[in-house]
Amino acid sequence: MGRPRRRGVAVQRRRKGVRDRHPRRARRPVLGQHCKEFVLDQAHTPWFAVFAPSAPHDPYHPSAEHAHDFDDVSWHPPAFNEKDMSDKAAFLRSHSPQDQHKMRRIWEGKLEELRDVDDELRDLMGLLADTGQLDNTVIMMVSDNGYLLGEHRLFQKKQPYEESTGIPFVVRGPGFAAGTSPKALVSQVDLMPTTLAAAGLDPDAHRALDGRSMLENLRSGDWSNWRRRLLSEDPKAGWAQLREGDLAYIDYYSPTPPSSTT
Repeated sequence: MGRPRRRGVAVQRRRKGVRDRHPRRARRPVLGQHCKEFVLDQAHTPWFAVFAPSAPHDPYHPSAEHAHDFDDVSWHPPAFNEKDMSDKAAFLRSHSPQDQHKMRRIWEGKLEELRDVDDELRDLMGLLADTGQLDNTVIMMVSDNGYLLGEHRLFQKKQPYEESTGIPFVVRGPGFAAGTSPKALVSQVDLMPTTLAAAGLDPDAHRALDGRSMLENLRSGDWSNWRRRLLSEDPKAGWAQLREGDLAYIDYYSPTPPSSTT
């Protein structure tokens, strides 16, 4: 986001409209190019942009440049295919172990596709610097979900475990405290009020928002007045998770246990 918002664009990869064996791979450079063109065109005008590549996402088709960057990468986290599931919910204890080779291959594909995303972000950051916009642009990097690759014998997302619900959030901007890694509990619901505040608007004016603006905390580096607990929920799967520090309380309130791909 460069300066207060006046013009905006959302750039997101779609799976339709490209005639290619691997449509997502074919559109990857196009997606980044559209965003770069917009940023360049608005260099002297306040703007807002959402750059939303779907990578990494199956099926994994990294570019030729990065297709072998992580060949045979190791994958065996401590929680992989737990042997003792006695402390888990009954429906979890019934899960069979995941195929380690399959999980490793998926991890390899994710890492290689992320290299392509890294290249796009490098080019965007370079463009912002070259056009004199980097120092007055707020940049937020966030994901929509985590991913389980055999931890606790689970696969994919939609499960109330840190590997699934925990996501990275990296931000830089003018006046922000640099080089800090706070353990504050933030969420996607905080992005809108933070963006409104950065644009000089009152996030709470005439609207009821679930999230809070992070702007002052990002500037000061002080998160002592921030929330101590964070609720996340998947109504479809029938669970709610309340986080505080390193602890989580999980309520499976659905009569049907959440499913996991095995």
